[in-house]
Amino acid sequence: LLISYRGFAFPMTLALNGMLVSSLGSALITFCTPWAPRQVTFTPRFALTRCAPLGLLSALGLYLGNRAYMDLSVSFMQMMRAGTPVIILGLSFAAKIKKPSFSLVGSVTIIGLGTLLVAVGEVYFVWVGVLAMIGAMLCEASRLVLMELSSNQHGTKLGPLEGLPYFSPFACLGLFV
Repeated sequence: LLISYRGFAFPMTLALNGMLVSSLGSALITFCTPWAPRQVTFTPRFALTRCAPLGLLSALGLYLGNRAYMDLSVSFMQMMRAGTPVIILGLSFAAKIKKPSFSLVGSVTIIGLGTLLVAVGEVYFVWVGVLAMIGAMLCEASRLVLMELSSNQHGTKLGPLEGLPYFSPFACLGLFV
């Protein structure tokens, strides 16, 4: 609401501040308490091959999502977000993480058709906003599939709390730029 109706001119600063606070909070919990045991060793290779792509995809997704808020209504964006599972499933099939089944494809197709119907019925339709939202959804889906691929290949699955201190510096860097 602040971005689209009040003309807030600093959406990336807002996203960057949120990412910094999340990064610091999760780092404190991960590195200073026994609540989230560390399962990986942070090396330059780990940072460049696993953390940087995920962090940069997060930053781009935040940027494009905030950009879409400038052109689209919140309710329309939420309905578009409901189509994200369609993209995730498509990328999962392409990456051979999941195998297609009739029930899975049928369920996700119904979700996709519902999202499409909402888009067709939208009164305030701005292509720039829609394309930004699709880009944000693609970034989010790519990030999730890349996390799954990475954990399958390396055998280490980072939980959300443990992964955030590793990925968020790269996301902050992307948002700062």
